[in-house]
Amino acid sequence: MQWLKWVKRQHVRFLALLCLSLGLVTCSASTSLEPIAYSVNADKAAVEDTATDIRIVWTQGFLPEENAAVVSLVADWEKESGLKADLTLFSQRDIIQETNKAVDAGNPPDVLFIVAGDTDLIPLQAWEDQLADVSKIIEPIKANYTEAALEASFYPNHVTNEPHYYAIPLAQQATNIHYWKSLLESVNLREENIPSDWNGFWNFWKEAQDRMRKQGKQDIFALALCMSDKGQDTNQIFLEFLNAYGVEMVDKTGKLRLGEPEQRGRAVQALTQFVDLYRDKYVPSDANTWTDAGNNINFLEGRSVLTANGTLSVPLTQKQSVNQYNKVSNDRYLNEVRTLAKWPRNPDGSPHRSTVGIKQVVAFKEAAHPEAAAKFLEYLTRPEVVNSWLSNQKGRFFPVMPQLLQDPFWAQNDPHLAAGLALLKQGVEPGYQVYTPAFSQMLSQKVLASAVLKVINGMSAEQAIDDVIEQAKQIFAEFR
Repeated sequence: MQWLKWVKRQHVRFLALLCLSLGLVTCSASTSLEPIAYSVNADKAAVEDTATDIRIVWTQGFLPEENAAVVSLVADWEKESGLKADLTLFSQRDIIQETNKAVDAGNPPDVLFIVAGDTDLIPLQAWEDQLADVSKIIEPIKANYTEAALEASFYPNHVTNEPHYYAIPLAQQATNIHYWKSLLESVNLREENIPSDWNGFWNFWKEAQDRMRKQGKQDIFALALCMSDKGQDTNQIFLEFLNAYGVEMVDKTGKLRLGEPEQRGRAVQALTQFVDLYRDKYVPSDANTWTDAGNNINFLEGRSVLTANGTLSVPLTQKQSVNQYNKVSNDRYLNEVRTLAKWPRNPDGSPHRSTVGIKQVVAFKEAAHPEAAAKFLEYLTRPEVVNSWLSNQKGRFFPVMPQLLQDPFWAQNDPHLAAGLALLKQGVEPGYQVYTPAFSQMLSQKVLASAVLKVINGMSAEQAIDDVIEQAKQIFAEFR
């Protein structure tokens, strides 16, 4: 674990930029030269006795601007509230493990934001009555949010047997498709040639690779799609295939449906097609070992024509300040990397509906500073505050407050922002974890991703789906 020395406020933006290179850093928005390091082993009484008024744990961003944005957010809140905050950024790889350690030690942070929290952690924490009920904050301002954002923040609690709002929705994301215009054009293909039907769409990218092979290009692949169990990207993209084939894994009452013959059959079809992209060598061979950054890196290095990603972080890596030194990267952003405004139609011809992820911030019920936590969460419901945080990240995530879309930032002539917004307007579905924390457990245990790997390694798709069904039944039995 590597720590940065404390710096004064005027250096805090630089500190945020450095955060990207570290697995774990502590960043403070305060002017103190001697921070209190956040320790998962400290007892609660010791934490309450410190000079810090609130402890905030946040996911370290993929983009430097994300880290700068949260540091600025906390600094502004400190100025307004007069309270002192201790902000810690953990890498996406480590944050869930470190949070669980803190909770188990009886020393949870006051406020927590995890990018993957809505899928991996928050549903279970709400179920186990670990989170502060924020209904009093949300109820008066429900009209400010999308229906999907409200639905995703309203969780069941098996201790109280009553659902409540246990999270403040901040942003949303869906699975975006990006491709290299230049690579397509190198084999005489254009965006207007991309089919809108499901099978034709995937065959189009195969054709692009086939043409490259005829040109002697052996090291560029059609599709940078994650096929490993080392992160959530495989779950995410495979769920899009399951959606396309009309699989309803869980109904809105939280009942598991995957074991039903019709749902099982559709799931087998989806898994077979997804893995065949890899087995037919249209996906790089090492995709079965990638972390969540693997497809990003492969695509940005120009080694694949297309990738799918849960945010706009892939093209946004190329969006830089406009000056003579950034002409190449900005040209890539505007003219080379393209983002599709919609997914192809499903195999049955119906419009595709992507799974939407609602990014949420929570407070812990047993945290040391509940009043300060409530004040900070209320601050995060102000439209101008949320919009500043989102726009300072260059638009990696999208607003869950429709009124924010009137802001010039979201209305600017930016091809990637426009495509991302169009995708959300195309129609989205909430994740199944909204209806039961059991599905969150399936995701965190990589049940779906493991099925992909099993088929890659020789198991039949039928047996792999049967394994998923059996594991799902065992997990769901724990949440009755």
